[in-house]
Amino acid sequence: MSISTENKNIRVVHLSSAVEWRGGEQQILYLYQGLKDKGIQQWVWVPNGQVSEKFANAKVTVKRLFFRQPWLLIDAVRLLFFFKKNKVNLIHAHDSKAHSLAFLLTDLLGLKCPVIVHRRVDNPIKSGFFTRKKFYSKSLKKIICVSSNKKCGGCTLP
Repeated sequence: MSISTENKNIRVVHLSSAVEWRGGEQQILYLYQGLKDKGIQQWVWVPNGQVSEKFANAKVTVKRLFFRQPWLLIDAVRLLFFFKKNKVNLIHAHDSKAHSLAFLLTDLLGLKCPVIVHRRVDNPIKSGFFTRKKFYSKSLKKIICVSSNKKCGGCTLP
């Protein structure tokens, strides 16, 4: 998708459950900075700790999740109100727990918002009931795969 002046109304929430600063978090920072340069409004939601502090120090608009576990509804409810208040129109989930939280928001709580999932691991996607549900969700529009390891199946869906 090319970003032009007509796309300035894109409002993105980046979700991550990371508590340690690693390569994926650095990628989020690069993406945030690149989209900011294009005039796109964004927020990064992460648990309190090292990652949230590093983002804040880098002048990223950070909101703090209370928990890393997506099934504790307090964060989902807080996000639901935030999305409606700020007219957020895109969720970018940067890890599996963030993907679960996005699924909870869209498919179970009814938030109408497209989801993009980032997948940075080279292990195969499991075939469990919940995993299939979140990977085949109607709100999931794209899966960005960083790994192309043929032995693990890359991002082949179950």
